[in-house]
Amino acid sequence: GAMESVTLFSKYPWEELNGRPIALSKESLSSASLLKIMLKVRWGYDNLFKEDRRDVEDMLKDADAALVIGDQALHQSRNSAPFRFDMSDEWYKWQQLPFCFALWAVNRPFADAEPRTVHRMALALEEQVSRNLENLEVLLDASCTLPSAEGKSRAELLVYFRSLNYRLDPQTLQGLARFYELARQVKMI
Repeated sequence: GAMESVTLFSKYPWEELNGRPIALSKESLSSASLLKIMLKVRWGYDNLFKEDRRDVEDMLKDADAALVIGDQALHQSRNSAPFRFDMSDEWYKWQQLPFCFALWAVNRPFADAEPRTVHRMALALEEQVSRNLENLEVLLDASCTLPSAEGKSRAELLVYFRSLNYRLDPQTLQGLARFYELARQVKMI
């Protein structure tokens, strides 16, 4: 479903994006790949893409849509563009599977050579996630600047962080496998 942290801001609806230039945040290869796959496979479109580090308003001066992630997407005004597409929600509507935007991974040779180290690392990550979720309000107060009036409130950010899936469950693995299958289909991997 909708996460709002990976968002395509657009001057046009999906149906009118074919061939139009799209600015991509440089912060997420998986998000950019997801957008390219959706445009190519779901819609049958060919678009021009350009990486861009500017804010949404500046990106939209040179492009008809802009993909942004993280704080920039979360705190961006809904008035930044006529159309706003949450990429997690768009993927779910299309595939009926969650999208995995990030994960921790270890390459097979290291895992085979150092199984105890990998196990200890996995346990440490699990413990840290649990600790962070238990202290989410304190962490939010300590690490986040409060958004502008047009951005997310502290309460909305708490809901956002609590709604994230921090585990690689079977359904998310299935979504990840489907993403890789589509990436192979369009020769991204």
